[in-house]
Amino acid sequence: MFGDLGGTRYDMPIQTILDMAAEGPADTGKYQARVLSIFQVGDIATATVAEDGYWGTGSFVDLFSLCRIDGS
Repeated sequence: MFGDLGGTRYDMPIQTILDMAAEGPADTGKYQARVLSIFQVGDIATATVAEDGYWGTGSFVDLFSLCRIDGS
């Protein structure tokens, strides 16, 4: 996964993100997420999700790319 947080670029393996989430859950009482868009063409889709209050103060816009391969 990669992105920008406060002007600093981060590139890290997905397992690192999952470990961070397990150590410090996103919802500290103010967390909200909402789906902004979903677009699908055949077996390919994109989704945009906005998150606010992540770890209390973080706000993100997540861009996901999805692909169905061999039915999964």
